[in-house]
Amino acid sequence: MLTIKHNRAQLLHLVLTITGVVGLSVGDQLLPRWYWKSAAALGLCILLSFLILGRNRRIYRFKPNSPELARFFAQWYRREGLLTVYCNDLDWVRTKNVEDALNLKASYRQLRLYLRAIGDKANHLRSVGAEVYQIPDSLDSPHRFSIVTADDFERIICRSKVIESTDSGSEVIEFISASSTSDPYLVALAKDVLSICVKQ
Repeated sequence: MLTIKHNRAQLLHLVLTITGVVGLSVGDQLLPRWYWKSAAALGLCILLSFLILGRNRRIYRFKPNSPELARFFAQWYRREGLLTVYCNDLDWVRTKNVEDALNLKASYRQLRLYLRAIGDKANHLRSVGAEVYQIPDSLDSPHRFSIVTADDFERIICRSKVIESTDSGSEVIEFISASSTSDPYLVALAKDVLSICVKQ
């Protein structure tokens, strides 16, 4: 299941802008026809801008081990560019479409794995072409994330198990998606965490 949350401040700004334009139009019945067309075009441009801005940050929610979750990861891992994965292990990778996506990235030498436990799946991906890094025991964090980098543009999905446990009454897996343009500090913080890990 997918849920998109827009920034409320942006929504309020959009509403105030559109209603301001409409208010000026209604207040003066003698305005020329070109003004009405310009006002309508401006309102449409603002609405489209808001929808585009709203796509920069999303929240995805899935049931654990669901087909929707597997499809999400398979599509995410197949995105163009360098794929960086930071998590405990790869034991959760159980579906062929996710395995194929990781194998493809590894074969193109576009996969970096940052793991606490390096098991058979990670070793296999390393033999295909992936780089594998060990997360030190001193780095204790409930966060898991993945970054795709293409042409200096970075997109990140980040999960916090602590937020999941307090946010939801039922078991759910939740990711926030952001980019280096919408949330540069989040991406920079994630990369700082990666710099502590040791290549194996």
